[in-house]
Amino acid sequence: MTILEYKRYKKKSLKGSGRKLFFRKRKTNRNIDGKSGARAKYVLGGLVLLLVVAFIGKLTYSFFTASSLFTIDDLKVVKEEGLQDFDFEKAAKLDEKGSLFSLDLGEVADAFQKNPWVQNVALRKVFPGKLVVILTRRKPVAMLNLDGLYFIDDRGGIFKKVSRYDSKIYPVITGFTRKVIEKKEGKENLIRSLELRSMLIGSVVEGNVSEINYNTKEGSSLVLKDSGLRIKLGSKEVPRAFARLEKNYEKIKNYRNDAVYVDLKYPGKIFVGRKKDK
Repeated sequence: MTILEYKRYKKKSLKGSGRKLFFRKRKTNRNIDGKSGARAKYVLGGLVLLLVVAFIGKLTYSFFTASSLFTIDDLKVVKEEGLQDFDFEKAAKLDEKGSLFSLDLGEVADAFQKNPWVQNVALRKVFPGKLVVILTRRKPVAMLNLDGLYFIDDRGGIFKKVSRYDSKIYPVITGFTRKVIEKKEGKENLIRSLELRSMLIGSVVEGNVSEINYNTKEGSSLVLKDSGLRIKLGSKEVPRAFARLEKNYEKIKNYRNDAVYVDLKYPGKIFVGRKKDK
């Protein structure tokens, strides 16, 4: 016997799955669009806020720079001794600068430092309308002989040509040219001459040296003001040679009338160049 079995299979429809996928995509797109929109709102809001802040800042700056409240009406210049003869108030031309709020301190400092005697400028704003200026003076230690005499400070700064009105109480440094001191070796030798100048302070020959000379062959030497006697100190051990000068100064003074130079380069020895040996 043959038995036939019949089964009815339900045909699956794709209609339900497709609708779910469609709505899922629409929901995803809506989320993306929502996030993009929120981000754009934040960016736009930030730009607007930035523009508002910039606008307010400009208005504030304009108010402070234009307001008569901050007009410079008080200038106090504290001058170090030796600078009292200069009219810095007039040189600064602060009446043309306007507001203290917008004052360029660098520009004002440059105006003060056009005077060669001014070394440092300290500026302080005191609101609403006061400017305090503190000036320190350059201190020359010698006069450097180039194409004329120039004042030079202890760091080797050449800052002013000596005029007939300037005090000439400083020793003259000789043996250099502009071309020489532009080179490293020449600058170093100039600094050594300034170091020798510092040795004179408080020594037995302080106030009695008219010239400090540097020679590439013989080194450093001093010329005494009262006799024109040249004291040779050499180039290798100048401090020791200078110590010999101080130790034997009374003896050396006896050579003033008949000697051209006294050589102290060698330890334990004093060589005297007589005028007849010149």
